[in-house]
Amino acid sequence: MSSFPNVTKEQQAVIDELERRTINDVSSKMLEDEFLFYRFCKARNFNLKEAEILLRKHIDWRKEYQMDTILTDYKSPEVFKTYAPTDFVCFDKEDFVVRYVDFGNVDARGIEFMLFCLKVYQDNYPERLKCCFFINGKNNSCCEASGWHYDQHEPRKLLCNNSKLVIKNKDIGFSLNFRRNAFEEPVALVPKQRIDTCYEPEKGLFKCDEIGMYTLVFDNSYSWMYPKEIYYRARLKSPRADKISDGNSNLF
Repeated sequence: MSSFPNVTKEQQAVIDELERRTINDVSSKMLEDEFLFYRFCKARNFNLKEAEILLRKHIDWRKEYQMDTILTDYKSPEVFKTYAPTDFVCFDKEDFVVRYVDFGNVDARGIEFMLFCLKVYQDNYPERLKCCFFINGKNNSCCEASGWHYDQHEPRKLLCNNSKLVIKNKDIGFSLNFRRNAFEEPVALVPKQRIDTCYEPEKGLFKCDEIGMYTLVFDNSYSWMYPKEIYYRARLKSPRADKISDGNSNLF
């Protein structure tokens, strides 16, 4: 008689055979889960060959990421503490844990990251996740069985020397680069910095001492989860029209 609910004799035979084939490879920590072999068999509809492949991949994954000691040895990176807030909500009617993860107004890259995490979880902890809902998703990124896609854009550039910048929410990476011609590597006149305009617009003035290409760079590549909407105005001004003193040559 099977020790698992609603399992036939044939399915129990598959569970027992999977255990026999892999028992010497699983760790003692894995064996603390009494449903280990059942879950991997059920995840592959009790196909023994596919269940064994899935379990062996999981074993290799656990060794690579040292999952047996992760709770005692692993220190979470700051990016997860900052960008992956999660809270316990309650238990549902079937006593499953309900968790809420507030990812905010994510862009396509953030959605891709979430789907990647879900896939990793499903592959290594099958039959643990009951369901997952994306609430108020504002992005129309494509999610299919074969994968998902997003458009990755280069930082927006503009040639100028006088600018005004407003960011609708959070901050944005900003720098001012210069090169004499299209064949030179750009040099940072104003090093990359993160600008927040929650209190007032960011204004800047830079005196162009050489003829060449001056480029404002707005960069959001550091943000995995949040797209940024910015409003900016930039223009070239002749020193004759508006004299610029040396003391005000760099106000960024």
